[in-house]
Amino acid sequence: MLQIITTQEELQETIDQAVSKAVSGLARPEEQKLIHGLKGLAEFLGCGEMTAFRLKKTLPHYQSGRIVVFKPDEVLAAMAAKKKRK
Repeated sequence: MLQIITTQEELQETIDQAVSKAVSGLARPEEQKLIHGLKGLAEFLGCGEMTAFRLKKTLPHYQSGRIVVFKPDEVLAAMAAKKKRK
């Protein structure tokens, strides 16, 4: 594509677009958001908070004080393993 740039602003805009496009390609697809708290786990699994509280005992999680964090892929793997055992 041939593009003629006539002003400094157009040049800057073209550079910004190219950099933005290049940087967006650097995001790692394996990165995932964490599930925060029992309410987040309940929303993720589509269950009630009390059920999430009970499931927490059998699911891999990370806890510091009252803060509980789950990794979605670990939760899904544990749930799949639990389902196979039944």
